[in-house]
Amino acid sequence: LHPALALAQGLQVRGHRVELVTSEMYRAKVEVLGLAFHPLRPDLLAQGEHIIAEIMDGPRGSEKLMRDHLFPAVRQMHTDLAPVVAGADLLIASELVFPASILAATTGVRWISYVLAPVSLFSMHDPSMLPVPPALQWILGGGAPVYRAVKGIAKLVSHGWWRPVRDFRAEFGLPAGGHP
Repeated sequence: LHPALALAQGLQVRGHRVELVTSEMYRAKVEVLGLAFHPLRPDLLAQGEHIIAEIMDGPRGSEKLMRDHLFPAVRQMHTDLAPVVAGADLLIASELVFPASILAATTGVRWISYVLAPVSLFSMHDPSMLPVPPALQWILGGGAPVYRAVKGIAKLVSHGWWRPVRDFRAEFGLPAGGHP
């Protein structure tokens, strides 16, 4: 959240109207800075501390976060974002705000995406440290070919996870889009 807050403050200082749409747990941090706040579902913390522990689990955490919480919430996110985007000149959204591309395509609002988690880039040239079992750490030294293979396998394994996003895009007559 902190890079988004810095960007929001910088835009506000330059005379832009800025509204942040993020998890309810960040309301106080946003409002204390004098920024408009709107909640964005899903509110994972409201579902219980055990959810946070599950998504922080190294080997399976990302899967739980994406498959069980974020992808299925694409409609809720869209509902939360649509009224804010309706009056906007620009939408700036992280890689986890899946309806951002839908709103940009259907409203004509310009959209900028940013990435906070380096692993989301899956760079072949500046690879992230992947959560692999200690016995397989040696494989990470294989460079770009290994990371290319890991990315391909990850896309295959996770293809079904983002079906809710593809289905929702289809309702707007939009193509499936690239794998998130």
